[in-house]
Amino acid sequence: MRRPRVLAALLPLAVLVAACGQQSGDPVRDDDTAPDLARGTWVLRIDGHGGADGETTTASYLMVRPAEGSVRTVSTPAVQGGDTGMAERALLVDAGHRLALADTVPSAADQAAGRAQVTVLADGRRREVDLRKATGDPSLRADHVAFDADVPGQLRVVSGRSVWVVDLGGAGTPGRAVKEGELPITDSWIFGGFAPDTGDPFLSSIDSFETRPKGYGELDEQVLRRAGGRVLPSDGAAPASLAGQPADASCQQVTGFVESGGRAWEFCLSGTDLVVKVRAKGRAGWATVGPPAQDVVPPEHDLVLVLPPA
Repeated sequence: MRRPRVLAALLPLAVLVAACGQQSGDPVRDDDTAPDLARGTWVLRIDGHGGADGETTTASYLMVRPAEGSVRTVSTPAVQGGDTGMAERALLVDAGHRLALADTVPSAADQAAGRAQVTVLADGRRREVDLRKATGDPSLRADHVAFDADVPGQLRVVSGRSVWVVDLGGAGTPGRAVKEGELPITDSWIFGGFAPDTGDPFLSSIDSFETRPKGYGELDEQVLRRAGGRVLPSDGAAPASLAGQPADASCQQVTGFVESGGRAWEFCLSGTDLVVKVRAKGRAGWATVGPPAQDVVPPEHDLVLVLPPA
């Protein structure tokens, strides 16, 4: 198991307790060695809102194969309020794209009982995870949960000061659990959330926007990286530009991804249809990848973010 990055950065502050192509249907490629992401399965999150003030959010995950124009959809349970920030929502899907959480803060009942609820993206099944049994800690509270950004199936659990990692595999069945350490929480420094680029916990100051490690405060730019590239979350509107290039004006909403080599992917909402487009670095214009996926985004839903194939 890898050494916890954010906890390691907090080491001076506390003692860690370590337990152990361009035509429709043709993929577009920059060169012969580039990964053919057009034939892979992307995970696109869309959110629907309900309630008198839109306070209830239901997340749906669209498994998109751009070259085929195929989409398969799985939804997670509705969440009232919700505590997960935009970039942090990437941590609600495990690194293998097999499991999903509804929120980083479990329900009050699940928190008190030391449980987590996961949805299997392959078929939509719901699994209840007994974290007390998995960790051997009968007093564990599931205060905060998130998936690791790099290791498939690894769920990180914050219980008070304690940080655990539980291996859920691909079916949501608990396996090995390891206590990573203790967070150096004080009256001035409290749990602030999970770092979107790693999945490790960070602390926030109650007196400022400072975080430990630095870079995760409300005033900091959150750079969300996956597979060596950058995830570009949507703000619920059509941006004027995407990845430094003019966005497609026909899109009502856009989210995207930029590969490490500069090739950009645009997931475009056109009515209720989803159109995937790509723009190679240094080239003009967007090329459509595969046929549009028709009627896959219900009205009044927002694009949130898209994750590249695992």
